[in-house]
Amino acid sequence: MPTDTLALEPLRVEAPVSYPATFEAWLALPEGAPAQYVDGHIHMTPAPLLSHQDVVLNFYTLLRAYAIAHGGYAAVAPVDVYLEERLVVQPDVLYVAADRRDRLSERGVIGAPTLVAEVLSPSTAHLDLGRKRRAYEEAGVLEYWIFDRHVQTVDVLTATDAGLRTSARVYDEGTVASAVLTGFEVELADVFARP
Repeated sequence: MPTDTLALEPLRVEAPVSYPATFEAWLALPEGAPAQYVDGHIHMTPAPLLSHQDVVLNFYTLLRAYAIAHGGYAAVAPVDVYLEERLVVQPDVLYVAADRRDRLSERGVIGAPTLVAEVLSPSTAHLDLGRKRRAYEEAGVLEYWIFDRHVQTVDVLTATDAGLRTSARVYDEGTVASAVLTGFEVELADVFARP
């Protein structure tokens, strides 16, 4: 149906749904459900906006090329990442280096990926910057990229003895390099480019 004949509502505000549930209830959700299981709650979000997905897919494309060249594995959400027995998240983008490929299973990633990336949304930023950041840190994620498409910035947090700490911050334009993946760097303009 042509869009000019649809009665489109104004752009919705992303509104996540979070409710207490058992892990078994989370397991019973249909395949592909946009759901994470964190601290005894199922967190579900509507499909992301196109501007969010543009950033996700641009970054994934660059990371996938690196993965192919270095024997790693890159993926985009929804892929379940089992950080603990009853803590399952779906990062926007993830990378599993060759030395962690044994963590890949048909169900998803069992244990910490090497790198995760989140594109902030108003409805999920509190989870991405709070509980999920702590979970990534505790599970042993080596690098966490946080993109803010509204102000076009990226923060790269790298694992240290004191936990995940900012190793790079780039605003608007410029190159940002991984401290963990040798030779992996991106131009911010390429990540925030719109088709």
